[in-house]
Amino acid sequence: MSLLANTILAAVSDPAATNPGPVASAASAPAVDLDAIRAEAAAAERTRIMSIDALAVAGCETLIADAKSNGWTPGDTATAVVAKIKADGMLDAVAALSSAAATVPAIAADTTEAGTAAPVAGAPEGPETWAKSWHASEKLQEEFPTAEAYVAVKRRETLAG
Repeated sequence: MSLLANTILAAVSDPAATNPGPVASAASAPAVDLDAIRAEAAAAERTRIMSIDALAVAGCETLIADAKSNGWTPGDTATAVVAKIKADGMLDAVAALSSAAATVPAIAADTTEAGTAAPVAGAPEGPETWAKSWHASEKLQEEFPTAEAYVAVKRRETLAG
């Protein structure tokens, strides 16, 4: 007899030898917390969307929308945004703006009319200057609970303006 025939004959005559037993039942499987899985997936998706939104650049709105709806990773999106910026020649415009901005002198605003301390002449506007202004002004201290709160508002104004 052949080896195959012997194996078949052995299986038919003694099924326990070739049958490892019943498959583990669902009751013995570990419990799956679907709510935890959903929460983790939702958090991951929110992080992905926020990361892609952070890459938004004027002229790339359609690309950003496609990235969000088609499941692109932030890395893939960044690569596509840079490629579009290069293709549209926007890098040259950004470089020109940076060069032009470097030649503009910083002018400290006089805010004494509003009851705040005037910045030191020639000092660049920034978090340290804003914090010093808060510490020197009772009016700012009444309006903002901490120097950090005032600095945060000034940062938002700077970014929006």
